[in-house]
Amino acid sequence: MPDNDIFTRYVSRDWRAATRCFHGEAEAEELAPMLLRSLSRCLKHAGGLPELPLLTQVYEEYLSGRIEAAELLRRGRDIQAAGSHNRHVRLAVRVLTRLTSEHKLQPGLVENPKAHFTSAFLCEVISHNVLDPSIPEIENLGKFITIEERCAKAAECHEAVLEDGRIPRIAEMLLSDPNALKMRLPASKRPRVSTVNFLAFTVG
Repeated sequence: MPDNDIFTRYVSRDWRAATRCFHGEAEAEELAPMLLRSLSRCLKHAGGLPELPLLTQVYEEYLSGRIEAAELLRRGRDIQAAGSHNRHVRLAVRVLTRLTSEHKLQPGLVENPKAHFTSAFLCEVISHNVLDPSIPEIENLGKFITIEERCAKAAECHEAVLEDGRIPRIAEMLLSDPNALKMRLPASKRPRVSTVNFLAFTVG
C-alpha cells in the first residue's frame, strides 16, 4: 500500500487491496474477483462461522413454520451471545433478522434454506468490510466520490459479485467446513478477459 494512502479506520490485511481499489478507479468487474478473494481469506483467517449449523437450523425451522419470528430472534440473540468470540456471528445474526423481515413482507418458497442463508451471509461480510457506504473512505487516493456515487458503485460491485457465480460455491464449502479450515477461492468458470479478446480477434 502506498505510504500516502491513509485508512481512517482499521482495515484488516485481507481487505486492504479491495478497499483501496473500491475507493479508487477500479470498475465493478475488476473488483468482484478481488472481493471474493478477500472474502475467502477473511473466512479462513477468522475461523469461518462455527455457529453456522445452529443458525441455518433456526432459519429452516422458521421457514417450515415450526417456530415464530419472535422465537427465531430470541435464539439468534442466544447464539450471538454464546459465540461472541467470533467476529462474524454478529453479522450472521443480522442477516437472520433481515431475512426474517423479508420473508414476512414477501412469503415464498426457499428451496435450499441453508444455501440461501449462507450466501446472504457471505454477501453481508463483503458489504460490511468494503461496500457499506457509511464506511469512512481512504484519504489521499486522488479520487473522492460522493455518497451517491459510492452507493451506486457498491450496487454495481454487489451485482458483479453475484454474476461471478462463486458465492454459492463458497457457501457450499463453508457449510461443509464451518470453521473454514480448508477454505480457498474456487476457480472462476468465466473466461478471462484476455481470452475473450483473443477469441474475438481470431474470429474477426
